[in-house]
Parts: sequence; C-alpha cells; structure tokens
Amino acid sequence: EWAEELLATAAARVLDERFSPAAGQHCTHCAFRASCTARPEGRHVVE
Repeated sequence: EWAEELLATAAARVLDERFSPAAGQHCTHCAFRASCTARPEGRHVVE
C-alpha cells in the first residue's frame, strides 16, 4: 500500500512538472542543464 502511494505521488509530480533540481555530477550528462534553475546559466533563461 505504501509503495502504491509513493509511486502515485511521484507520477503526479512528473505529470504536474513539479521538480526540485539538485545540482551534482549527474548534471554533466543532462540535456536540460542549459535551462536548469539549479545552475547559474539556467537561471538566466527562467528569470
């Protein structure tokens, strides 16, 4: 039951496009880093 609720919450966040970006080493492989608010260059795009 708890796993079902966890997956439902995660799916809702994806569908609502509610993401909290966290910068890290994985950013070097990310296609969205140029527009990501967690990175200095991305903040300019969003503001």
